[in-house]
Amino acid sequence: MSAYERTQSFYEAYRKHYVHRFLRRKGREPQGFPSLISGLEVGDFASIWRARQRADAMGVPYERYVIELMLDADASGTRQLPRPNQLCSDSKLPMLLERLEQKRAEGIFDPFAKDFDPRFYAANFVGDQQQLDALAWIEEQMAKAGSVRKPVVLNRFMCIEQLISEAEAMRRFGQELVDEAKAHRGGYTSRTPVVLDAPGPSDPACFGMRTEGHAICSQCPVAQRCTEFRAEVEERVQERFGVLNVPKERERVAVRDRKRRQRERERSGAAMTDQELHRVLKEAGDPKVIQRREKDKQRRDRKKPKSQE
Repeated sequence: MSAYERTQSFYEAYRKHYVHRFLRRKGREPQGFPSLISGLEVGDFASIWRARQRADAMGVPYERYVIELMLDADASGTRQLPRPNQLCSDSKLPMLLERLEQKRAEGIFDPFAKDFDPRFYAANFVGDQQQLDALAWIEEQMAKAGSVRKPVVLNRFMCIEQLISEAEAMRRFGQELVDEAKAHRGGYTSRTPVVLDAPGPSDPACFGMRTEGHAICSQCPVAQRCTEFRAEVEERVQERFGVLNVPKERERVAVRDRKRRQRERERSGAAMTDQELHRVLKEAGDPKVIQRREKDKQRRDRKKPKSQE
């Protein structure tokens, strides 16, 4: 899938579990919750995108990533469920890593538990970086398995799932272990994986972000398609919003509107906005604010030199 499609898939998992838990907590469905990622506000869209990138980097299924954050919110007794900007919070990263490692150890999930892209079958191997990463992950699982389980694990990846060829398995694990894996439960299954007519390497993660003069971009085999794709995206953005840098344009408009409101206040003689006035009056009568100010004053008085007293 493209990065956008993966982000949409992540958002679907988040929305599903958010709505389910909100109904359980509040007894009603949350309002104003768009069904597609295209309906999100700019800030929420960026947060969902970053959270999806983090899930990809950790190698964890999107639903599992979201579920762990929801479970943490339940365990912490928070009044609100995690919003998009909290899905990629650095403060939650240690907790996520600990929980996910525990789930991996328990065998709760793994990347090959369901159907996956046919390019990952050994029959379609072309040396693509993602295929190499999958083989590296298999090697990690073999390293974690005990001596008794190694043949079982290799049998699964080589004979059942058929993700690694016999020649590659021999190169990585040796002839003896491959023979033991083939002897386990009769060796290869009768299932025939999908064989692509013309398997080719997948596009790099930076596809669509070509930079003129960049050393990597100048040697990229998909440079022409990348340039065409970026031009098409920029044309659509220009057609829809009238500018290419939409966040910068929105910031410019917001600054312009703020200055306009400020000039209107100055002409009317208002010293502050209604929101600022409401906040000041609220804080002035708030016991907690008054208590905090008193403590701050006492702390400053203690730090003063005796000569000033």
